[in-house]
Amino acid sequence: MAIIVKIHIHAPFAALWEATQQPNMHQRWDLRFSTIDYCPRADLAQPQTFIYTTRIGFGLQITGRGETSTKQLADGRLISALKFWSDHPLSLIHSGAGYWLYTPTSDGIDFSTSYDYQTRFGLVGRLIDRLLFRPLMAWATAWSFDRLRLWIEQQIDPALALRMWLNQRIAVLGALGLLLSFFIVVAWQVGLLLGWWLVVGMRWQRKAHSTLIPSAGHCFWSYKER
Repeated sequence: MAIIVKIHIHAPFAALWEATQQPNMHQRWDLRFSTIDYCPRADLAQPQTFIYTTRIGFGLQITGRGETSTKQLADGRLISALKFWSDHPLSLIHSGAGYWLYTPTSDGIDFSTSYDYQTRFGLVGRLIDRLLFRPLMAWATAWSFDRLRLWIEQQIDPALALRMWLNQRIAVLGALGLLLSFFIVVAWQVGLLLGWWLVVGMRWQRKAHSTLIPSAGHCFWSYKER
């Protein structure tokens, strides 16, 4: 089954279209890509080809290619079809295809995607995909869609949104570490009391700020291993 992500964005169609179809803007909010470069084309009727890179850390990056084309459906929706592939030796993805679907509504746009891919490395590649890679790709897509929403609706810069999300995660990990330390070092009753206050505080902070921090939970998203 394909990876599916859906989100509603309260914004004019033109703003969403530009943020998703301009490569220099697309690469700013999409966690799955580091750079996206369109290749020159002589005929605008032909699909637009592009080259993408994804940095995976330690100075390494994966490169790939793709092509995209757009079509307007009879009901007024727009669909942007996509094919992608990679010959890079570190790429788990061999090739894939999918689409972005833009559905205008009375108060914005329903923006959704569905895509699937084939892996390399045989059985080992399929196991990695099932246990780790596909869930991570689904989460990263949903998280990126919400970062896009915040950029368009709230004008929160994608780089700032990432820093806010990282700071939130660091704060949560720090609080959990503090709780564990108190629970182990101090009397367990004090640890439980502190833990209760930390949980209440974190829930209040999350409720107060989560709408301004990207979260995959703000989208509908699903995946299923083939």
